[in-house]
Amino acid sequence: AAPTGSGKTVILELALLRLIQQHGNQACRAIYIAPTKASTAHDQALCAERAADWSSKFAAFGLKCEQVTGDTDTLGLQVLRHSHIIVTTPEKWDAITRRWQVHCLCNAIRDESDCLQQIDEVHVLNGQRGATLEVVVSRMRATHDMIRCLAVSATIPNACDISEWLYESSSERATSRPALLLEFDNSYRPVPLEKVVLGYAPGNMSSFLFDRSLDQKLLDVILRYAEGGPTLIFCSTRKAAQQAAETLCPVGADASSGSTYVQNRKLSALVLSGMAFHHAGLSLSDRQAVERLFSQGSVAVVCKCTTSTLAVGVNLPAHLVIIKSTKGYANASYTEYTSLDVLQMIGRAGRPQYDCSGTAVILTTNDMCDHYERMVTGKEAIETQLRIDFAYSLHKQLCEHLNAETSLGTIKSIADALKWLQSTFLYTRIKTNPRYYLAALGDSRDGYLDVAQVCRMLKAHRYAVCRVFYSCLHTTNVHAVLGQLMTKHCLQLETMLAIKNMGRALDLEQILGIVTRAKEFEEFSFHPGEKKFFNSLRRNSSIRFPVKGKC
Repeated sequence: AAPTGSGKTVILELALLRLIQQHGNQACRAIYIAPTKASTAHDQALCAERAADWSSKFAAFGLKCEQVTGDTDTLGLQVLRHSHIIVTTPEKWDAITRRWQVHCLCNAIRDESDCLQQIDEVHVLNGQRGATLEVVVSRMRATHDMIRCLAVSATIPNACDISEWLYESSSERATSRPALLLEFDNSYRPVPLEKVVLGYAPGNMSSFLFDRSLDQKLLDVILRYAEGGPTLIFCSTRKAAQQAAETLCPVGADASSGSTYVQNRKLSALVLSGMAFHHAGLSLSDRQAVERLFSQGSVAVVCKCTTSTLAVGVNLPAHLVIIKSTKGYANASYTEYTSLDVLQMIGRAGRPQYDCSGTAVILTTNDMCDHYERMVTGKEAIETQLRIDFAYSLHKQLCEHLNAETSLGTIKSIADALKWLQSTFLYTRIKTNPRYYLAALGDSRDGYLDVAQVCRMLKAHRYAVCRVFYSCLHTTNVHAVLGQLMTKHCLQLETMLAIKNMGRALDLEQILGIVTRAKEFEEFSFHPGEKKFFNSLRRNSSIRFPVKGKC
């Protein structure tokens, strides 16, 4: 555990060198699990950047580094059999290892005498994707007894819990020691970082209007904290980035960049005043021009969109970083940034070559100040996302993963299921913080809580997971086939139950209706300008099954 910008990536590279030293360049194999989701082209580019960087660095040692993300097909996986370093994401590796027996890549990994699993930004366990990461790590450890784990994270108060979860390999967890834990404070960061959280009263404003109102606060924040250095402002949308830049147009008016050609007319006018905005909607040449001018000092302030080009993807170090509102716009709604997003953004503050200090300012609502104070100071504990707090969360996470382990043969009995649960971060946090999980189940008692008690309580509360917990043992051929299909295609329980109960007399329109209402499509939303097109398409006479209402 170490603060942002303290060299955690170098630790991962040193571990790879140690693996080469101990086992030679042909016998070593490492899996790097990136913190990005790789569900977008930009996230895949970030994984590609890591793979390209390590390919060039470790080529001299005869190592081959390959990328396995959402756009990697099955044929490409065959090539990875002879790869030494695999760069992947939790979701992709989950999909691959759910079909463990059919991928020669995984068989090769399983047959290795020693394997290194690297988990970057392990504090994402606290986010929505934490359950997938948790299950993937536990699955790898259950399949490969000799695998070594190296996890790096930002400063967190309960790093000891992660150490206990990643216990040293042994036949029984009870006889194993916690993994070696090394914690580093802010003194190890090459450029000291001051973190400031400012809260404002939103009143009756919506998230959109509150975000817009913060534009008027930016000038005061810049004058107070910039100290004449470059400023990077993270905004929730492309339009918000442009509006913020236009609000701040007078700032940095002494900067001269008129000789630089920029295609976007609005951007060109702002650049003349030392201001710019940056997002994926700009052409590549314009984005590169903004980055070059910012690094040269010709542009003093850049307003950057967080939804299209994430903070981890562009090299724009600044003296001052401002997060304008802590809610990002995604899937047609505003949601709070994850800890990974926030820490990556503030990590851009402080330039090692130019600054002796950096400043990160977070602008949020009054009621969220304490939350972000704890987050940036490393006082927010990491909780599992396989948690037992709400039926929906449990139904969405634990059911599917229990079924996957059953289909893979990891779980063959109730005893195996309990043993698997003991290998999860959920088990560690239940022991450490029982009140949090008991209260979620409506139980106010204190004290120790083991996994068997949790399962009995879940059954008493009639949670959906109980049905899967017992029925996913595939007592009949029908259950086995359904469970395996659910695992192979990464389907949610609700979707599989809907398919199972469809009946045999449905017509094509009814089948399409069931499929399109599946939970898996909830994350999809309209892109700007698409509603008009789809509404016109809906009214087209050639559409066989028109959708009622408007998009």
